[in-house]
Amino acid sequence: MSFGFVQQMMLLGLAAVALPVIAHLLSKRKFDVIFWGAMQFLELGRRTRRRIRLEELLLLLLRIGVIAALVFAFARPWGKGGPFRALSQSVRRDVAFVIDSSYSMGWAADGSTPHAAARQWVHQALQHLEPGDTVTLIDARDSVQTLIDQPTTDLRLVREALDRLASPSGSSQLAPAASRAVQLLSRGANPIREVMILTDGQAFPWSAGDAALWARFDDLVSQQTLKPRVWAINLSAAREDSVNRSIDRLELSRPTTVAEFPVRIRTTVRQSGGASERVAVWLSVNGQRLNDQTTVVTLPAGGEAPVEFEHRFPAVGSYLATVSIEPDALPGDNDAHAVVVVAPPAPVLLVDGRPRLDASRGAAYFARAALTAAGNAAPWIRAKTVAASDLQASDLDDKDVVVLLDVADLPEDRLRELTNFVGQGGGLIIAPGPSAAPNFYNGAFWNAGQGLLPARLESPPAEELAAGPVVLDADSFDAPWMARFRAGVGVDLAGTRISRWWKLLPMEESEKPADPGDAQPVPPATAKHSAVGEAVVAGRLKTGAPWIVTRRFGAGQTGVIATPLDAEWSTLPSRTDFVPFLHEFVFSLLSRDSGRNVDAGMPLELPLPEHVPLASVAFRTPDGRELAAQRGGNERRPTARLDAALIPGVYQAIRKSRPQDPPEYFAVEFDRREADLTPLDEASLAQLTGAERMSSIRGVDEWSAAVAGDAPRSEIWWLLLLAVLGLLVFEVVMTRRLIKGGHELTESEDAAGEAFGQSSDAAPGTPGRRSPRGVAVGGGNAHTPTDG
Repeated sequence: MSFGFVQQMMLLGLAAVALPVIAHLLSKRKFDVIFWGAMQFLELGRRTRRRIRLEELLLLLLRIGVIAALVFAFARPWGKGGPFRALSQSVRRDVAFVIDSSYSMGWAADGSTPHAAARQWVHQALQHLEPGDTVTLIDARDSVQTLIDQPTTDLRLVREALDRLASPSGSSQLAPAASRAVQLLSRGANPIREVMILTDGQAFPWSAGDAALWARFDDLVSQQTLKPRVWAINLSAAREDSVNRSIDRLELSRPTTVAEFPVRIRTTVRQSGGASERVAVWLSVNGQRLNDQTTVVTLPAGGEAPVEFEHRFPAVGSYLATVSIEPDALPGDNDAHAVVVVAPPAPVLLVDGRPRLDASRGAAYFARAALTAAGNAAPWIRAKTVAASDLQASDLDDKDVVVLLDVADLPEDRLRELTNFVGQGGGLIIAPGPSAAPNFYNGAFWNAGQGLLPARLESPPAEELAAGPVVLDADSFDAPWMARFRAGVGVDLAGTRISRWWKLLPMEESEKPADPGDAQPVPPATAKHSAVGEAVVAGRLKTGAPWIVTRRFGAGQTGVIATPLDAEWSTLPSRTDFVPFLHEFVFSLLSRDSGRNVDAGMPLELPLPEHVPLASVAFRTPDGRELAAQRGGNERRPTARLDAALIPGVYQAIRKSRPQDPPEYFAVEFDRREADLTPLDEASLAQLTGAERMSSIRGVDEWSAAVAGDAPRSEIWWLLLLAVLGLLVFEVVMTRRLIKGGHELTESEDAAGEAFGQSSDAAPGTPGRRSPRGVAVGGGNAHTPTDG
């Protein structure tokens, strides 16, 4: 509570309270005392006079009060808080609650979770709001979700949204969530705006060290006409000594495979804090734990251990692979999921750039033999071969991957069709050999880094060729699909002897065209597919030169290898690893499962067969809701689409008309750095709260006390004027009473004097007669007024 005056100089008028006192003293009459024995009969008059003196004193105080109240009223006193709240309307406010829903908010060591405490905190805060206050609610996850996007005064809606809030999962970024809150508050109309960020004190979601991120937030706040106050509420006790075991996201050797083809699943198990211990890790498929896929790893304190499983999936369909560890106080990171799609044998088109009557001498002979062996009734790949000169657009229909085997060049219309094929999700392997025309490859095929070719081709220096054959560097096989051929794991791929090769030159960052116009014009039919990704070197020669380079192109993938897939320049076809290598290469470019393993916030897409109506497909979210599918894809490959998977976890695409069919799985991942429970330190907290950006509190009562100063100042001069009016009325009453009492006293004294005079024959000037000077009677003494 606070108090003050608007016009403090007016308080100088309090000096006027001395005027009634001075007037009282000046009007007071003095008397000479004359002893008069007969006055004992007038004792009643003495008591009356005492009463009169008390009334005079009260009248004096009333007059002093009138003057003081007038002075205080002219000074315009004001008060704020405490009892003064009853004299003014409360200030309305717009409040945005931001709840951190990352999985660290699910810490349940003490039986409760910070997430539950956050919801309870908001419920309590709602009880402190006044009529007219508005509320918005934001769920901070990997993608910021607005649960109530318009400031509302209907607190029932807010409570219902809190009750529907999904369990904590994934990670969160609080700066973007706070920015969203500021944007929503700008739609409000109340004069005070507040952002309440409820979290568990973990350092990671704050990104305190990202100065640019918080500078953008500060800039957004500075643009607001009414700048909001930001409050950070820590709902968790200190967890410096907490022990947490977690699993990194799963890494698949291939997300798409065929039945009974081995798939390797790798991950890392980590531990923060604690002591060294042995932890069981196991693999489950579609929720069923595989008894033969369990291992035990030793985790050092604050350390990690790699884990790898291999599994063959038996039939066509989608499979949910889950790696799990023993439960602890934070269940959100005890599992990691990935989806493997088992497809029918992949249709592959082999384009032979050197066809021969003797097929064994053609460029496609060894590749076809490796991919579709004679006598194999259930091949993983079904390959069709066509000569480059006979290639037609219809040959690309229903194919997943095209392999160009020492093709010299392609006409413009075939290049356009091939670009469309890859841009819409197809795969392309380019294996140039002695027939390859550098002008075509480095021209339209490369297209200044915007074409299908992931790297330019150059002949290696003569001195390198003169040095003799080179071999592969097994330690450079960094791509997941090349893992089985690394040193100590593979059989003999690294021993391939290469006598000639093309030097592959992926685009460096400095070589990228500053203006897209630097690239050659892209045909209009393919322009929408021309987005390309970064080049990835999947393997190198011992000289350090790239051997395989891959890159995303539109919705598809392309890859180029520095040697042909025949025996012209290398011993590759004679290697034992050649068959699995070529299968791995083809499967790495398959993109029919696009969207099965994605990050939070990304769309989900399921290929939609012609006979399946879109309305029969729905997506089931990790929290059990069913969302209708939208149409996606393109004419060649239509899909059922969910625009954004906002909550990390396992999603299922289901046929509502055929609930007995197995679901199609999707795994939505998140930032696994959320497993680091390190709390904000003092330095980071100072960075966040500096420059009055935000304040840190804990309880609702602390917030209520902090905002108590928002109440407006209540001026009470009108109350003082009412008091003056009341005092004046009282003063009139007292004055009238005093005058009336004085007349009654005079009349009674006169009557007493006359009675006494009639019974006495005393001479003038003797006792019993009035003094010429007007003797006043009282208490046995006579008081004679004197001048002065």
